[in-house]
Amino acid sequence: MIDLRHKSTGEIIVSIDLPMLAKADLSGLDLAGVNLRDASLWGTNLSNADLENADLTGARLPYTDLRGANLNRAHFWHADIHQALLTDADLSGADFNHTQLFASELTGANLRDLRLCASRVTWANLSGRSLPTQKWFSTQFTKVELQHSDLSHSLFKRLIFDQCDLSGMCLAGSSLVDVIFRRVNLAGTDFTDCELGDGSFIDCPTLHLAVGLETVLHKAPRPRLSRRSCIDIDTLRASVTQLPGRFLNGMGLSTGEIECLRAMFRRTGGETYVAHR
Repeated sequence: MIDLRHKSTGEIIVSIDLPMLAKADLSGLDLAGVNLRDASLWGTNLSNADLENADLTGARLPYTDLRGANLNRAHFWHADIHQALLTDADLSGADFNHTQLFASELTGANLRDLRLCASRVTWANLSGRSLPTQKWFSTQFTKVELQHSDLSHSLFKRLIFDQCDLSGMCLAGSSLVDVIFRRVNLAGTDFTDCELGDGSFIDCPTLHLAVGLETVLHKAPRPRLSRRSCIDIDTLRASVTQLPGRFLNGMGLSTGEIECLRAMFRRTGGETYVAHR
């Protein structure tokens, strides 16, 4: 027998006549505020369960079925969410600080005001989402699809986008501080009126296809930080002849350097690049 208790009062919410929670069927249960700290929920069926404000700190959720679950303001600190089903789940206001989110299904999930800090998101499809005014910090996105998503007017600090598809994504009006774009597809990405400080573009051959680069406001490097925004040679080789001079100046290149690079790569004839996916 397992007693599931409220995280604050300690009162029993429900008693489960099972030896363990792994692979248990808890679908549709009212578990609002439940304490599931460090719980092993391998393959557990929590579909359509009410887990509002639940404490899932340190929980292990590989292959957990959370389809349609209410996870509003749930806490997932240090949780391991591996290939979980989160289709149509309500994750609004959920706290994913220090969380590993790997290859999980998020189709139709409500991600408004999702809290991300010191987390890793890998192999997720977040394309076509309306997610403006997000505040995400110190998180790495790897092979994540964000094409045509609206992340306008957001605050991003110390993010890494690695091998992601950001084509058509809207970042208009966002503040991007110490954000690294590495081997990403930026065709049609909207940077209109973005603030960019200490940013990096590494092996991004479609940067010249982004929108609004000439309107980017480049912020000065932070105090005691010698590094400033940078753009690597692979990106320049593919894009420098078509990137706005104002943008390149803001990235730290002088007008003379820009002219030399453009002349050199015009002479070489350039190469054809395919964006990394």
